[in-house]
Amino acid sequence: MSSSGRFPAVRSAPPGGARFRHEVTIESREPGGYIRQSERHDRLAASLETSQRRLVIFDCDGVLVDSEILACNVQAHAIMDYGLPLSGAEVARRFLGMSAPDMRAALEADLGRPLPSDHEARCAAELFTLFRRELKPVNGMTDVIAALRATDHPRCVASSSSPERIALALEVVGLHEAFKPHVFSSSMVIRGKPAPD
Repeated sequence: MSSSGRFPAVRSAPPGGARFRHEVTIESREPGGYIRQSERHDRLAASLETSQRRLVIFDCDGVLVDSEILACNVQAHAIMDYGLPLSGAEVARRFLGMSAPDMRAALEADLGRPLPSDHEARCAAELFTLFRRELKPVNGMTDVIAALRATDHPRCVASSSSPERIALALEVVGLHEAFKPHVFSSSMVIRGKPAPD
């Protein structure tokens, strides 16, 4: 994180030596601590600098949109209602990147009983409401996507989220037009990540 406390931005150098450096920092909004994850997208830089115009594939949550803490807090509140005290930060540490079925199985093991059958549907409904009210793009990504669009650089979104969640997220932050129709969900393949489908 920068000294100003703001999320680090994507920075580009002048043409001829262009380098893109993208860092994603995720912070819990709850008292009592924070989570930090930083990622340098050197592959993006290499793709932008090559004459081969390689396809740039973006994940959605935590890369294009700052959604992960919203999602983790929704899960934490629901789980707390079931009698399992987990903070949004703890949900992030344990479950970010995990598929919904695997997360359900882990939570049911912790609880010692099944989750309600409508758990995912209720969490999704609450999250979509939050998206419409609070979701923002990850700092700097709007500029990165604008640069790709300006050169008509090949790009797509590939995410483990549901098609409905991806579509809403991109629409809310104004990035849907930049990617359509090249938006893909793990539900479209037999095996999602980490399989290389």
